[in-house]
Amino acid sequence: MYRRILVGVDGSNQSDHAFSKALSIAGECRATLIIGHVLDIRNFPNEHMLYAGELWDEWKGKADAMLARYKGQAEAAGIKTEIAFASGNPRIQVAKTLTKEHGADLLVTSATGRNRIERFFTGSVAEASIRHAPCDYLMVKDYETASPYYKTILVGVDGSDQAEDALSEAAWLAKPYEAALTIVYVEPIGIYTGGAMAAAPLSYEDNNRLEAERMLTSYKQKAEESGVSTVKTEYLHGNPRVKLSTDLPESLQADLLVCGATGTNTVTRLMIGSVAEAAMRHAPCDVLMVKRDNSR
Repeated sequence: MYRRILVGVDGSNQSDHAFSKALSIAGECRATLIIGHVLDIRNFPNEHMLYAGELWDEWKGKADAMLARYKGQAEAAGIKTEIAFASGNPRIQVAKTLTKEHGADLLVTSATGRNRIERFFTGSVAEASIRHAPCDYLMVKDYETASPYYKTILVGVDGSDQAEDALSEAAWLAKPYEAALTIVYVEPIGIYTGGAMAAAPLSYEDNNRLEAERMLTSYKQKAEESGVSTVKTEYLHGNPRVKLSTDLPESLQADLLVCGATGTNTVTRLMIGSVAEAAMRHAPCDVLMVKRDNSR
């Protein structure tokens, strides 16, 4: 359950939808919603300082009005709200500075901005958030057809502590929205070579499958005990990057994919981490990357 949610806004339709998602989650967990905006001054004119000062006042005034509009909407919904404003490089300010200064445990941004220039800018913020945000990160993608409420949630698991955290967050989100939850483990093809696998491939595969199915059964029970009414499990073979980031979200028509930022050890950390980044780039739905211990 989140306590302090930071949502990055820029006034675009995409930003409005990300704000709606953040507002919905904040309402469910009674969190403080921090509405953040960074004024990008990297291209701010250095010459003609009088003109530069007038331009700053104009830009700052527009930003203040935009933030006041969002704040009014949140307060009308009964959400405790704070404003976070900064100037500088948005990649650094959003992902690193604002999250830390305001103690956010969830960062929410849209995947794109309002036009080609802002799409590049916001995309770069999303890219930085994937790598550098110290808290969980929700990338909101489809703003044209999506509802602010989740109905079909997919969570990827691997038995790691972060998979447990990802499951907890997925179950917590599924319960109030009455969403269907699918828990998935993908056995990577070709990750085991030589040794026992070469000597007895079938028994090795059978043992892996039994172990994975026990894990999935345990996760399903935990989700049901937490109050999720519709829970399914999937055990698959293949490339986890492809299965989790594109194939399954498309076949299940998921509107949210939840995954951990890292895996169980050096090998799986590389594998699971690459899944998270692939999902952020290619999944057709929103993606929640779980980074921290969510027992908060």
